[in-house]
Amino acid sequence: MISNNNVSGSIPSDLSNATNLLQLQLDTNQISGLIPPELGMLSKLTVFFAWQNQLEGSIPSSLASCSSLQALDLSHNSLTGSIPPGLFQLQNLTKLLMISNDISGALPPEIAIAFLGQCLMRLEAAQNCK
Repeated sequence: MISNNNVSGSIPSDLSNATNLLQLQLDTNQISGLIPPELGMLSKLTVFFAWQNQLEGSIPSSLASCSSLQALDLSHNSLTGSIPPGLFQLQNLTKLLMISNDISGALPPEIAIAFLGQCLMRLEAAQNCK
């Protein structure tokens, strides 16, 4: 957990080598750049918080490969594009927060699977398309 420490720089793609990593909490820092697609290799990751940073670019669709993911919060960044449909197919995902980014596009049909399967309990994507 490296939350609220004024850490700067980018998220290293080498983090994907930490195959036993369960939680990655980088929130409330000065982290910039892209979210490395390699993070999708972290199959044991349960929590990924990177809210209130300076992340940009699109949300990697490879995050849908984090099969153990329960909570994902990428709020208050400058992320663009749409929410990858595969995220709504994650069996354990209960919290998906994308508040205050530049996300656009329609919600994918896969969102119905997430709510009908009763796994996703909280979805917030307010204040996008600044």
